[in-house]
Amino acid sequence: MVLSVTVNTPEEQRADGQFVEFTERGGVRLRPWSIRWATPAQLDEMAEAAGMTLVDRWEDMSMTPFDDDSTAHVSVYVTSDRR
Repeated sequence: MVLSVTVNTPEEQRADGQFVEFTERGGVRLRPWSIRWATPAQLDEMAEAAGMTLVDRWEDMSMTPFDDDSTAHVSVYVTSDRR
């Protein structure tokens, strides 16, 4: 059996958690994880600072148009000297 425990901290754009696995022999295995997310606007800023330019953004790999209601995105950047 595996339990997933998560703490979401939106103001820090972080989520931390742990998978708690109970083994057949009665042991416990802990598998911690941590992520920090960035908004598309923040990614664009980081890309620009790295000398890259946004050329396309879609909601998914099928190239569904990205809009304010999109919950995921695929962003395509090129180095600014290639544009």
